[in-house]
Amino acid sequence: MLFKLKMCQAISERIKDMTRRLVKENQKVELFPDGAIKKVLQKDKEGKWRTKWIVGKDYAVQSGRGHLGIARIVITEIRKERLFKITEDGAKREGFESRNAFLTYFYELYKQPIFENMWNPEIWILKFKVVE
Repeated sequence: MLFKLKMCQAISERIKDMTRRLVKENQKVELFPDGAIKKVLQKDKEGKWRTKWIVGKDYAVQSGRGHLGIARIVITEIRKERLFKITEDGAKREGFESRNAFLTYFYELYKQPIFENMWNPEIWILKFKVVE
């Protein structure tokens, strides 16, 4: 799973234990019997559904494609909500000092004018734990 280098370091230092990613139109979910999200699937260029993330699966933490993994994580939960629902605690678990610092980073990451038009997209919240 790709992260910016600063976020890779926060994961390896056990400061960051969740990540938020944009929901895309070509994605759908598969649910556990209790209604919780089991996996996110994404349609590829040929129109086939491929697993993007799945609860219980481990992933290498990388700062770029083809880069060495600096850690391994296991996804423990997947949720969907609006970006602005992030709390101060959620921002800290993302590796940031505050909610505002996280939102500023997220807007810059996705090349959105800072808080212009109150861009509040749906996002995936992926909770994870570092594994040895």
